[in-house]
Amino acid sequence: MLIGVGYTFHHAYSAPRKYEASAQLLFGSGQNLFSAIGLGTSAGSSSTTAAATDASLAGLPVISQLTAKALGKRLPPGGVNVQTAAVGQTNLVDVTAASPSPTGAALVANVYAYQFVNYMQQQQHQQLEQAISAIKRAHSRSATLDTTLSQLEVAAAVNPVGVSVAQQATVPYAPTSRKLATKTIEGAVLGLIAGIILALIVDWADPKLRDLSDLDLRGIRVVRPPGPRRKPGTDLSTVLARRILGESQVDPKLVAITSPGTPGDMKAAQQVSVALAQAARASGLTVAILSATRSSAAAGQEHEGSEDAVEPVPADSLPRTQLADGVEQMHVPHDALVRGTVAADLEAELRDSYGLVIVMEDSPSEFSPFARLLKAADVSVLVVTLGKTNRERAAKSARALARIASGHALLFACPAGFRPKLQKELTLQPVG
Repeated sequence: MLIGVGYTFHHAYSAPRKYEASAQLLFGSGQNLFSAIGLGTSAGSSSTTAAATDASLAGLPVISQLTAKALGKRLPPGGVNVQTAAVGQTNLVDVTAASPSPTGAALVANVYAYQFVNYMQQQQHQQLEQAISAIKRAHSRSATLDTTLSQLEVAAAVNPVGVSVAQQATVPYAPTSRKLATKTIEGAVLGLIAGIILALIVDWADPKLRDLSDLDLRGIRVVRPPGPRRKPGTDLSTVLARRILGESQVDPKLVAITSPGTPGDMKAAQQVSVALAQAARASGLTVAILSATRSSAAAGQEHEGSEDAVEPVPADSLPRTQLADGVEQMHVPHDALVRGTVAADLEAELRDSYGLVIVMEDSPSEFSPFARLLKAADVSVLVVTLGKTNRERAAKSARALARIASGHALLFACPAGFRPKLQKELTLQPVG
């Protein structure tokens, strides 16, 4: 918008200067005789229609042509640029000429006015000659007609034109206003429209999540990261854990952390998971972090039959990595969770064995093996990063989590530079 205003202001300010000069024509002199015989102009009437007719008559294109011809080499740059307008309901008509030079404006206005008077004089003289010839050709003439003929012959000799130059134009001392205020307002309006269109194009072309208003958050509570005014000495990960765990209506023991599934989103979700584990460990709780993996036996195979076809997998038999004292990362194969009863058994065993269980899922889906654990979790969190997360993927994941974890779904919106202070020994191991 500022560009549009600046351009318009510059254009208006740098435009060539324009000078205006006005002469005035007076209609009505010598009209009584011509009105009596029907040869007069419409002037002499005080009506608005008569004034407008006089102005239109003075603005005939032929007058501009006659003026340009009369000026010849003295014609200023821009040619004959003349506007005519009636002065209220009087018999006066303004003849306003515009030109890049002040003397050129006055010269054009005056020559134009006199050319109009000459043109009207020639036209009325022709009318008088035609009227005289018509009377002389008449076979019988009355005394009244003879009187009219005498008057016409006198008028032809005197040639009163019925219009005169009431005031000549003078050389203007200053150019007309550039109308900077009007031009600037026009530029502001055009710039605003262009700015809105540009913003819509950028928003349409940019697939990243810029604001949470792009998401349907019905059934999801929003948790924002701690701001810069948190108490000195308070660790960011501890404050974050309190905010997320504090959203649960019960003492949470099973927390699900999900993301829209891109590498950047998964990294942010891992940071949140480690922050929770770190806070729980500081409180003396044992922590298990579950991440999904696909076992070699299950890879590429379809699971068929009843739920009893898959035996429950004990928690102590799952592959695990000791990250730190009291914190373990467990790798859960998909085939161990493919049946609801198996997931339920694993969930119950994990709740009994650990103070806090954190389930990590790449992308929430009702058809994922982890859906049962997401639904059973005390708190289920979708982690997105403003300015980085894909908007469509975030919207899809939010809708899925709202359906799976109805009543305990949260959305954690990380700013682009969110970096909690994490302990190095709690780095998660990659899963296969």
